[in-house]
Amino acid sequence: MAMLALTPAAFMSCDKDDEPEVPLHDTEYTFRLGSQEGFTLEQIKASADSNSVRTVYLQPVSPFITYTQGNVSRLRNNYLQPMLDVSPKVRGIGNIEFEPGIILPADSLWYVANGWTINQHQK
Repeated sequence: MAMLALTPAAFMSCDKDDEPEVPLHDTEYTFRLGSQEGFTLEQIKASADSNSVRTVYLQPVSPFITYTQGNVSRLRNNYLQPMLDVSPKVRGIGNIEFEPGIILPADSLWYVANGWTINQHQK
């Protein structure tokens, strides 16, 4: 007489928790004075929506030394804030160089609160 031996593993089902986790990575988009380096708000959103992306970083790669006080605020309100509004995963990284003394305290605090430093490498 043949016996059928069932082990506890025979009763286990494939659970979503059993699937291997997708490794997380960070994505970085660079911006410079007068250029987005070829990325769009939709690309930022797609990166932020990806389950494999931990953080989407926005990094400046050129100085913004020629910006006036109004330009600093416009960069914040019209360009960077809409990207940060896409997802809590979107953050600033790196140093933004403005003309010393040109940035308003409210703008300075906003940039720092969102991950950037201001004029860290100027003499």
